[in-house]
Amino acid sequence: MSTVTVDAVVLRRWDWGESDRRLSLLSRERGKFLCIARGARKPKSSLAGATEPLAAGTFEIAFGRRTNYVTQALPKHLFKQIRADFTRLNCALAWAELLDAAHGLETPSSGAFNLCLLGLAGIETSRTPLGALAWAELKLLGQLGYAPDFSGSKRGRNFVSAAAGGVVSSSQLGDFFDAQPCSWEVLVSLDKLQSLHEPPAFIKKSEDVLSALLPFWLHVLGHDLPAHKSLFKNGS
Repeated sequence: MSTVTVDAVVLRRWDWGESDRRLSLLSRERGKFLCIARGARKPKSSLAGATEPLAAGTFEIAFGRRTNYVTQALPKHLFKQIRADFTRLNCALAWAELLDAAHGLETPSSGAFNLCLLGLAGIETSRTPLGALAWAELKLLGQLGYAPDFSGSKRGRNFVSAAAGGVVSSSQLGDFFDAQPCSWEVLVSLDKLQSLHEPPAFIKKSEDVLSALLPFWLHVLGHDLPAHKSLFKNGS
C-alpha cells in the first residue's frame, strides 16, 4: 500500500463491520474516493470526530488495490455553527449529498474541493443558508459543464425547463414536457447568483430560488436527492 496525505471533507459515512466506518471523502489531491476508518466507532477512537459528515481536515490514507484505509486524521474545521443550527445542518447535508452524487471516483479537482469548502462556509455564515446553497449549486452546475441560462425573463409568468437549459418562452412549451412556471423574482435572483464569486449574505425567497434548481439536478444526475427534498416545506 502507498500512503498519501490529503486535504479532504467527509461527504458520507456509514457503519462498517463491528466498529469501523466507511467514508466517502472529497479531496483536493485525489478527488472523491472511498475508504475505511478502522475502529472509528469506538468511544475513545482518535478517528471518531474527524470521520463525522462535513468534517474537513488532513487525512493520511493508505491506498490499496481494493480498499483504502484512514491511518491518521487531523480535523481542521468541524463547522460547529452548522451543527448547532437545524436549517444550516440540513443545507450542509444536502450540499454533501449533491457533491457525492455529482462526482465520480478519483477524478482530481482542486476546483471541486475549494467549492465544497466555500459552499459550507456560506451555509455556515449566510443569513439565508438556503440562498448560499443555491449559489453553491449553480457554481457546481457550471463546473460540470451545465450552466442554465436564467436571463431574458420578463415580469409576470415565466417558464423554465431543465431539458432546454433554462428559461423558455410560452411558444416553446410544447417542445419541452418538463417546462414549469417560475416567478420573475426567482429568475432574477438565479441570474444574479450566477455572477457572484462568493455566497451571498442574504437573498430574498431563498427557498423558492433553491427549489427552482432541483429539476435541473434531477435532469443532470438522473436520480432523486432525498436530502434536498427534505429542505422544502412541501417535500418536493
